[in-house]
Amino acid sequence: DAYAGLVPERVLEGLGSTWLSSELALRQWPASSSLQSLIAATLELRGNPGAAGETDLLVELPQQSYKLCGEMPWDSQLGALQSAAWVAAAAWVDGRCWLDQFEPEGLRNLARNDLARRVRVVENRALPEGAARVSVAGGASAERVDAPGSPADPLTSAAIRDKLALAAGDSRAAELAALFDTTPASA
Repeated sequence: DAYAGLVPERVLEGLGSTWLSSELALRQWPASSSLQSLIAATLELRGNPGAAGETDLLVELPQQSYKLCGEMPWDSQLGALQSAAWVAAAAWVDGRCWLDQFEPEGLRNLARNDLARRVRVVENRALPEGAARVSVAGGASAERVDAPGSPADPLTSAAIRDKLALAAGDSRAAELAALFDTTPASA
């Protein structure tokens, strides 16, 4: 019983014939995977005319996401990437979510810090895992059940290209995209 009942010969079973790539997730933003729906809901709400001028945010997360990110401080880069309050504040203040907001200089941003201190994060067990709801004091809210980039809501080619441009720069992203855009000539 050297393998605790496991069959080592099965490790390679299905290799090359079973493909599960359609079940992979590609995060749209660099924050925790548990906060991807939160970012989407925050950006959606930020664009809602009923939320204009409001700055106090209420974030509702399902049980597991709350356990991981609900009370996480943003005093370090890693903590900020997992902090529901910081991620919501950064997305709200800047209308985007990217790496610079989590670097030391980004963590010192006064507007983000001011809002992050006022973000109220609560657990909502009625929300399915991976979901998030964000509300403003005026009552407007946005809810996302499936995170962008999840198998249930895959990223579009345009969103992937935008992420690549942010990560690699416009010219390098164009070079890389050209590699994927080539199609073999038909015979």
